[in-house]
Amino acid sequence: MRVYYFGCKEEKGHFLWQPNRITTIRPQESGLPWKHIDAALCPQITAQQGVSKIHHKDGWTAMAFWDKSIDGRPGSNSVFFYEDLLDFDQMLSEFKEHFHWVVNRFKFPLVEMEYPSEDD
Repeated sequence: MRVYYFGCKEEKGHFLWQPNRITTIRPQESGLPWKHIDAALCPQITAQQGVSKIHHKDGWTAMAFWDKSIDGRPGSNSVFFYEDLLDFDQMLSEFKEHFHWVVNRFKFPLVEMEYPSEDD
């Protein structure tokens, strides 16, 4: 099982991180089924931080949301990836476990995007 976090660690700059906080990986070497991950998976109908959009593709789940907790520039976002098909609550639980160092900095709740939905 592979899990990744795309976003900022402690300063500006979005990278694909592994749970150990030290290792980054190039997106093209990760096995992710999405070609574009920087802001492309976030909800386009809202810019509210923490409103998460779930995507499923080729056995993977992505949970994407706008996140300005470190980088306040427009388009700053975070995405959690998990190599399995999970719902929002399962994703939230897994990423609180694997990436607590990211989730603990949020001053906003992570909530699932509700109506109106968007097509992938």
